[in-house]
Amino acid sequence: MRILVNCSNIKKGGGIQVALSFIEQVYAIRGHEWHIILSNTLVNNIELVKEANKQNISTYHYTINPNIFSSITGLNKKLNEIEKRINPDAVFTIFGPSYWRPKKIHLCGYAKPQYISPNSPYFDIISRKRKLKLQLKKNFHLYDFKKFNNALVSESEFVSDRLKIIFPNKPVFTVSNTHHQFYLKPEKWKYDKIVEDFTGFSLLTITSNYPHKNLKIIPEVIDYLSISYPEFKFRFLLTVTKEELSNISQRHENYITFYGKVNIEECPPLYQKSDAMFLPTLMECFSASYPEAMFMQKPILTSDLDFAHSICGDAAVYFDPLDPVSIGRSIYELSISKEKQEELKKAGTMQLSKFETAESRAMKYVDILEKLYETAHTKL
Repeated sequence: MRILVNCSNIKKGGGIQVALSFIEQVYAIRGHEWHIILSNTLVNNIELVKEANKQNISTYHYTINPNIFSSITGLNKKLNEIEKRINPDAVFTIFGPSYWRPKKIHLCGYAKPQYISPNSPYFDIISRKRKLKLQLKKNFHLYDFKKFNNALVSESEFVSDRLKIIFPNKPVFTVSNTHHQFYLKPEKWKYDKIVEDFTGFSLLTITSNYPHKNLKIIPEVIDYLSISYPEFKFRFLLTVTKEELSNISQRHENYITFYGKVNIEECPPLYQKSDAMFLPTLMECFSASYPEAMFMQKPILTSDLDFAHSICGDAAVYFDPLDPVSIGRSIYELSISKEKQEELKKAGTMQLSKFETAESRAMKYVDILEKLYETAHTKL
């Protein structure tokens, strides 16, 4: 098959990791002709582009800038030109909305939790203006997923089940996310981020500061822990800057180490220096932090919400993400129980075996594309 991989809309967040992982696996998938559209963000990964060229994989540089016209029509002159020149058998947009309707079979990834989780506590903490803006985007994006794609693929059965209700006439597949393959290559890990030795309990959160990640709860958790357990030594290791958390006081800073944005190869060493992974998120389709922590043998502390249970199972301690008391107690109780920590690590190893590897994930994507292609041509 001649496959066109559309990454023109990938600019930030977890989509970058999935795109990089998939593209790197493409090099080893024989029997197909690959063409990959790279956004500005991905083109900046020089090694990725060099390796693609070495493997005789064609790459194209284009970043889509969506507008009302493309959102309604699915027309994009540049992408249409690339598709016409390549004449692919199938198109795979790693994550939508794509803002584009290819002429050929189109598989699109889904990772928009805000449209499938209407009861998320996230909607209790945002402004009315923000809710109205989200509703407007929801209308455009769900229209895109419905009209511009032949099939959808999500990262968990939890998400797929909800998509099947929203799009009852559209094929929906599930291919789980996983940790990046860098975790399997310790020789490539980079120890650029200095983590000072610490005798207390270190909680690592690797994420950007999106509102739904709920990082603004951390100062309240610090207040609770420092007052309720004055002898308890703890710290938060965060991959955001101090400026991104506006409610941080000088006193709170004593309990936080800010690293700012980190690269994938810098993440495993941060896990090595931590005691647990902490994620107070309010909604997700899938967070790579979960399998990363499981692989690195770190206990997980996260939100007591459906999506987290569906991914972590017995491998996490769950708390109310909007209640600093619930969070603080969970942290303290885990910190003093080595038995519970070991129990979670073992459960994490078992849970991790249920996820795809980077290789099997890529192969499943290809299998779906082949199935869609065969089905479409059988009908002709």
